[in-house]
Amino acid sequence: MFKEQIATFRDAIPKLFGFQIDMASEAAAGATRFTLRSAYVLEQGATLDFRCTGKEAPMELLPNAHTKEPSIAPMVSTFVQRCRSIPAFTANYTMEEFNKRTLA
Repeated sequence: MFKEQIATFRDAIPKLFGFQIDMASEAAAGATRFTLRSAYVLEQGATLDFRCTGKEAPMELLPNAHTKEPSIAPMVSTFVQRCRSIPAFTANYTMEEFNKRTLA
């Protein structure tokens, strides 16, 4: 029963939020890593990687080649660094990528 619920949940996340989310433990760092892949980005390796070190710790965006791209870096600066809002960042990122793929 629990495995079925987890499978249903994992199937629903991309449909609801536009991201496939993978979770991995980083035992050496005592952290959990979350890798997000947008349904609207086709490039291999275009991920948003986050780390959390505990329930009370803030989620941290891990820099990678994708987040340093000229179209992504300003969003990171505005929403993650200045506004300190990962939800605003992922929402804006989703809309920008959606617009590139569907309205262009």
